[in-house]
Amino acid sequence: DHFYQRLFRTVAVPDNLASVTDRDTAAEVDPRSADLDPAAVDAIWDACQNLYRSGVYPLLSLCLRRRGTIVLNRSLGHYREGEVASVTTPICLFSASKAVSAVVVHLLAEQGEINLLNPVSYYIPAFAAKGKGGITLLQLLTHRGGIADVPNDIELELLYDHDAALQLICEAQPTDHQGRIQAYHAITTGFIFNELIKVTTGLDAQQYLDRYIRKPMGMRYFRYGLTKRDQARV
Repeated sequence: DHFYQRLFRTVAVPDNLASVTDRDTAAEVDPRSADLDPAAVDAIWDACQNLYRSGVYPLLSLCLRRRGTIVLNRSLGHYREGEVASVTTPICLFSASKAVSAVVVHLLAEQGEINLLNPVSYYIPAFAAKGKGGITLLQLLTHRGGIADVPNDIELELLYDHDAALQLICEAQPTDHQGRIQAYHAITTGFIFNELIKVTTGLDAQQYLDRYIRKPMGMRYFRYGLTKRDQARV
């Protein structure tokens, strides 16, 4: 078993998943009180358990809500070797945070602050440089913004300076000024969306996420990055 775990980079999965499971029983409600079929909710949890049994993921964490009511709040697995995770264990989402940013941008649109079909330069005029004036917010969301890469020779410290990084991206020559080519925008869109939120609401992305999602839903760690106080728990 250990040989195959090393070969396929999988984790050891116990026969009884209860030993690596944490449930927030105090918060979970009967699915029927949220107008959900208990069998359907059980099927979701069974699917999570089957995924964990594949051994591919050391930790799964799931919170399912219906109209704000918590139906499932559970975790499976270890966050460190020999240490079982809990439902309050903070997890680094890495690039999955782009899904969070997409929700934030759509919330901006829902609030009437932006139109996804407008060019980015409608809100951030400097972005129009080098022929990028027609690139829309929707194209940026779908990784067709033509600014997928940052130069290889830049100092990494620049990426901790929002204004400097934003200027670099705005002045960049696009790979496709019509937004036809899809390419993974790993780093660049975050700076654009942060600026978009600032110019339309006066808040930065962190403050906006806090006000409309994290605090109302009581999710302590649902944020971009962590405070120094919490970093040791990741």
